[in-house]
Amino acid sequence: MNRLELLYGYQKTESGLKLYADMHHVNQNTMTRWIRQFLLHGLAGVRHQTLTELKDLVK
Repeated sequence: MNRLELLYGYQKTESGLKLYADMHHVNQNTMTRWIRQFLLHGLAGVRHQTLTELKDLVK
C-alpha cells in the first residue's frame, strides 16, 4: 500500500492513529509526518521525494 492509500484508509476508518498504523505495520510517527506533509503540501507532500526536493518544500 502506498502512502496516499494509507492516508485515505486512515481518513475512512474509525480506528485511532496508533491502531491503524500498527495494523499496517507503519510507525505512528511516520503516519503523523505523512498527514502533516499532506495537509501542508497536498499530494506533493506525500510522494516519495529526494532530500533536495524535501528541502525545497520548506523554503
